Amino acid sequence: MRNFCRQFAGCAGVLCLILQGCTQRDPSVSATEAKITGSAGDPPVELRAQWQANHLYDVSLQFGQSTQVRNRNTDDDFDQDITFRLDFNGGVKPEVSRPANSNLWLNLEVTGVMFGLIRGEVPLIYYDTRSQVGRLEDDQRTTEALEKLVGSRWNYSVDREGAVLSARTETNSPGLRALNSDAKVMGLSLVRRLFSPQYFRPFLEFSSLPQEPVKIGESWPVERYFNAGTVGTVLFKGRCTFKGWQMNSGRRCARLDVAGDLKTSNRLPGKLGKMIKGSSELEKGTLKGQIWYDPEQKLPVQSITELNMMTVVTSRSKVPRGAGGTNVVAGVTNGPVITRLSVPLSQRIKLKITDLGAQLPALKPSATP
Repeated sequence: MRNFCRQFAGCAGVLCLILQGCTQRDPSVSATEAKITGSAGDPPVELRAQWQANHLYDVSLQFGQSTQVRNRNTDDDFDQDITFRLDFNGGVKPEVSRPANSNLWLNLEVTGVMFGLIRGEVPLIYYDTRSQVGRLEDDQRTTEALEKLVGSRWNYSVDREGAVLSARTETNSPGLRALNSDAKVMGLSLVRRLFSPQYFRPFLEFSSLPQEPVKIGESWPVERYFNAGTVGTVLFKGRCTFKGWQMNSGRRCARLDVAGDLKTSNRLPGKLGKMIKGSSELEKGTLKGQIWYDPEQKLPVQSITELNMMTVVTSRSKVPRGAGGTNVVAGVTNGPVITRLSVPLSQRIKLKITDLGAQLPALKPSATP
């Protein structure tokens, strides 16, 4: 028992440090950030993304979410913090079976996973493929699924300018069976929802970039879809502004600032596929963020996005009617009390993409990636 407590305390400390890192502002947007240069009198710049066929890419996503949840047995509210990291090796190849089609296959393979879950002040799950420590849960099915995610392959059909047309997991991908488990385990349910090609898909969309060259100081409207935790898919409507030039990871990048409001989304346009459903409703929300576009790689090599929302959760309480409480909605006599709770939710997402160059071998014609 003493050894378990020592291990628990050590893992809790590591996890708390990770969660603190997710809530701290990234150095690239701190008060001591690199100077932004350029002026409105400079010539307009083209800021269009372009995946390069037969190139390799390194992709990394860091995600932090804070919200509140309610214990259905006691009606007590407590904080919940989720943090995860996904690392990928990526490759792009043309759809050679249809030469007239300019679309590409972006194939991502999961190379690293970190996942942490804290409820209240208690770390429930922590697992990192780099260290393989922190197996805190009594039921090991969540960490077993996280282990099997490494090597999973996600395939995206994209056009050369960054629009994502479809997403899928390869049939023989290692983590597919683990995530398709019907087991009703809290951690496993979270992993199943978060670690999927559909959930990751919006982060690969480059719709914030302008279609025409722009000058420093100019802005343009932006609409895009985001995965917003328990709310599911939401629509962002705002504006993006070309602030100037700023160094990022040793590269001279165009710095773009984006800000606006989040709206409830009833459907996805065109052939974007099924929406991700949530367990709560969006009451109001805002988004702000920064994008660094590298003209040499023709990609937004880094983005940091912060979402702040007020959500509404409908709860069926086991507390008898008349025992008190607020926000009570008319329910069935002698049945459970139905309450609508306003719950804050915040997310911080950091995405990095690096073009490693044309390192793929010659490709043979194939109908599938």
